[in-house]
Amino acid sequence: MSRAAALLLFLVLVGSVNLTASLFDPGPPRRGKNSDVIGIDLGTTYSRVAVYRNGRVEIVPDEHGNRATSSQVAFADGGNRFVGEAANTIYGAAKRLLGRRYSDADVQREIELLP
Repeated sequence: MSRAAALLLFLVLVGSVNLTASLFDPGPPRRGKNSDVIGIDLGTTYSRVAVYRNGRVEIVPDEHGNRATSSQVAFADGGNRFVGEAANTIYGAAKRLLGRRYSDADVQREIELLP
């Protein structure tokens, strides 16, 4: 994955995570050993966001309550963007086509199925 693609995925995932008021207090910034820390795991299959607060780590659920978000992003016509499971319903088999030539029979079969 290129740096630009990784950065885009990072920004989309961070923007899509549902940080509820109970997990993120927008009070004055704290510095030092008692500061909150956010960690982001950008996995190849799933990604997660966690908050380290008061000596413990809490995984931040997405807007559906899932603790892991599928590491997928899709862009559709009209500027629509899909993240996680919503992106998976668009087209989920792209990984097996990576590295193949455009003329490959499998690639051509998949092209016929796309809108």
